[in-house]
Formats: sequence, C-alpha cells, structure tokens
Amino acid sequence: MTAATPSIRYDLDFLEAAVEHVLRQRREAGDRSIDESYRRAADRIYARYDRPEDRRSSFGVLHARLFEEMGCGKPLAEAAARFAGRITTVLVARAWTRAEEGVELGTDGCAVGARILPARFASATELRRFLHHEFEHVADIVDETFAYGSGVGDSSGRMARLHGDRFGLLWDCAVDGRVARSGEIPLHPRQELEEECARLYPALPREAVAEAVRRLWEGERPTYVTLVRWATDPLALAAWVGWAAEPEGGSAPPPGAPCPLCGFPTYAWAPAIDFLVEQLIQEDFPAWRRRDGACTRCVEAYAVRREFTAPVSGSSPGW
Repeated sequence: MTAATPSIRYDLDFLEAAVEHVLRQRREAGDRSIDESYRRAADRIYARYDRPEDRRSSFGVLHARLFEEMGCGKPLAEAAARFAGRITTVLVARAWTRAEEGVELGTDGCAVGARILPARFASATELRRFLHHEFEHVADIVDETFAYGSGVGDSSGRMARLHGDRFGLLWDCAVDGRVARSGEIPLHPRQELEEECARLYPALPREAVAEAVRRLWEGERPTYVTLVRWATDPLALAAWVGWAAEPEGGSAPPPGAPCPLCGFPTYAWAPAIDFLVEQLIQEDFPAWRRRDGACTRCVEAYAVRREFTAPVSGSSPGW
C-alpha cells in the first residue's frame, strides 16, 4: 500500500500575493495570456457579488485555481512528497520578511507549517532551492539519530540571541553541504557561510572558522546536542577543529562583534559585570557566561532591573 502524500493547504492572503507575483513576472517576460483571463474572471466576480465576503471567497477559489494551473504548487508538492506517510499536512502562510521565512514541524509531529515570501514563486528554480534547504531541516528533525531538542537541559529553553544565531548557522552549514553533495544548488554558498561564521565567532582565527565550515559542509552531520554545545561554547568548537582558543577570562570580545544578549554589533563592551547582574542575566540566558561579555547598554539595563528587584535593607515587616 502506497503511503499517503501530505495534503497542502494555503492561506488565502498568501495565494493572492503569490499569484500577483507570478502574473507580474510573466507580464514582464511578455506573456499576458493568463493575466488577461485573470482580469476577465475578476470582472465577473465584481459584477456578480456585492458583499465583500462573497467576493473574497470567490477570489480565493480563483487564486487557488490559477496557482495550480500555473504550476506554482508543484515544487512544494515535490518537497513534501519525501515525507509521505510521516507528515499528513503542510500549512502554507505568507512571510513578510526573510527573517520570518521557514518550515517547522508542528508539536504533533504530523503537520508542517511553512512561512514563505510570495515573491519566491516567481522563480521555480529559486523556490526549489529554498524548499530543498528548509525540508532538509525537517528531515533532520524527524531523524531520531539527530535527537532534535533533547539532552541539553535548561539551556535549550532560552539561548542568548547570539547563541541562537550561531546554532542556526552551524546547522545551515551541515544542511547546505548535504544539499551540495546531492548535486543540488545549496541555498547559501559556502563562502557566504564562512563570512557569517567569522562574524558570529569573532574571537576565533579565520583559519579555524574556515576549517569548521569545511568540516560541517563535507563531513557527517553532528547531533543537535553537539551543535548547541558549539553554539554556546566557542572553546568547544575551537577544540573540534584543533585550535587552542583563549582560556576563560582572557581577552574581551573585539570591537564590532555582536553582543550575545541583544545581538547587535557593539563597540562599547561592559568593562566589568557585577555578580548580581551576572545572576540576573543567567536567569534569562542560562547558557551565557561572563567570558561571553555583554554590551554596556544591556548590562546597564540589567543593573537597573537589579535595583528595582533588590530587597530594601532594614525595611520594617509592615505590622
């Protein structure tokens, strides 16, 4: 018996935007055949329905039909087909920025949510690159040997922004390398990943960064726990590639490196961090350590919070 392929459901706003992008791309290429039929169908809807909700429903049917007729859904159906029998539904909604884009497995383990920029559907090639990359992440998540989300204790709940960015980068290196070895075009070129790795690990020599990206790109995929450890501890990543990083308490992060708390580049690192402030930071970011440093603005914010939460010395019990 053949396993059932996942059903794909699209948000109405997403369908409308995707169809508009594809029609615009075809107009610019000189093909107005579908564009003209769309205009005629739209005129009929406006002439037939007065109520906004009726028009919206009819336009939803029209956009869904054109979306399939133009072959827009084919790349997504192909990407999801590899999970036949494992995933039942793919829910597709609109992303407004690249930062919002992504494909995630639902908590039930059977449904996938995808947020995609509608503009990607104007190029089937670019869309396939994006989907191949994202569904490789899903393949890792459903692979028991990757052990996604397990075995990392409390630090898995909330990583500092910098640690989360590092984790995503390291995982992308492994995924895009696998895509490249399969003969497909990876979403991120290796050089681009190297540049981003150098930015996120400013304390590591460039040679160590290049070696880390190479090993992730060409070698076997590390486990989730290993990637989290390398994201939160540059010393561990340095040791993996055979470089001796500076010991804890060594030099401060270089100017312009991203603050591990807010994630913004900073040239003003806090020269000292009070012990009580350090404790407050670790309540929010358990994986953060003093050696990671923090920008002056973040440390000042936690210092203000400490003042408001500290007990008043010598206060009366109030009776």
